[in-house]
Amino acid sequence: MWTDPIIEELHTLRQELVAKFNYDSQALWEYYQQQQLLQNRPLVSRPPQYCHPLPFTPLTLEEKV
Repeated sequence: MWTDPIIEELHTLRQELVAKFNYDSQALWEYYQQQQLLQNRPLVSRPPQYCHPLPFTPLTLEEKV
């Protein structure tokens, strides 16, 4: 099976980074937040987009067959 060297490098870097924080997701999240502040670039935040649910129409016995 062929492996992409760039993807392999990304997996290695990610593994090293999470090991640096002892696999603590909260510490990793705080690190990412600090990195965002240090970059001094505008952050894009978008409101969540909600889809409208489709109307529910139950099937009749004839339609189920």
